Amino acid sequence: MKKLFSIILLMFVMLTSATSAFAAPPDVFITTPSSTSELNPSVYSVQPPIVWDQYDADSLYFKEYWIIIYDPSYNVIYDSGIVGQYQSATHKSVNVPTLPTNRTLLVTVNVSDSNDEWSNTQAKWMRISP
Repeated sequence: MKKLFSIILLMFVMLTSATSAFAAPPDVFITTPSSTSELNPSVYSVQPPIVWDQYDADSLYFKEYWIIIYDPSYNVIYDSGIVGQYQSATHKSVNVPTLPTNRTLLVTVNVSDSNDEWSNTQAKWMRISP
């Protein structure tokens, strides 16, 4: 009986104190730019903001985001670093510093939630051609 009680107590402690062990990571979907093809990137005459939708069924809010933009050789053109967002809104738009024109760029976004879970990387291609 004592062993059964110990097992139940241990399960209770694990369920109440380690919720992140059962948490699902958030999902992120970049909407601007919209192309998934390096050969056919989204083309813009002016630099757009980076826009995405973020979803998480088991979290109270989105804690951080991280944008990295690469050239086709995967050299980093822009790295936001981890930026706090602390919001529950599912739509996010971020203006980044001036990016090079007439070059194909790979935009990646990750988000984290209140459980400190990070999304898988979402990546889209763009080109700014004024």
